Amino acid sequence: MRAHLRAVVAALEPLGYPVHLLHANPPGDDASTVPPVPYLVLRGAWANPDDMPACDATDDLDTALFITGTASTAEGALVVLDRVRRHLSPSMRPTRLDLAGRAAQVRWVRNEVEPQVDRDLRLPNSNRHPGFGVDSYRLTSQPL
Repeated sequence: MRAHLRAVVAALEPLGYPVHLLHANPPGDDASTVPPVPYLVLRGAWANPDDMPACDATDDLDTALFITGTASTAEGALVVLDRVRRHLSPSMRPTRLDLAGRAAQVRWVRNEVEPQVDRDLRLPNSNRHPGFGVDSYRLTSQPL
């Protein structure tokens, strides 16, 4: 499964956004500090890494992925999510992932959390709250 997540991260690279796996890693040790926005958070439908679906070389995989888009405003988060959606699922079509020995693809499913302001966090050097939103995607993969 980790190889699949890395393949999604690689597919997102052309957009230029930092991608964090499972949660955003703030700079330093201060968990209340927001990493520089915009950024993306990629996570699965599982509660923690121990619940990640297993995917042996001979197994098929069909699972949900969630991408959180962040920006300095809720409107900016909408723009980030739209760019990701158009990149990973242009015209609602899936995008093939580069994964050795696998036929893997990812496709947008729906918006899970409308872009909004995160009032629990503050952007560094300002008194503003960042914006965020969440889209879900379907990841499917079969051995070649």
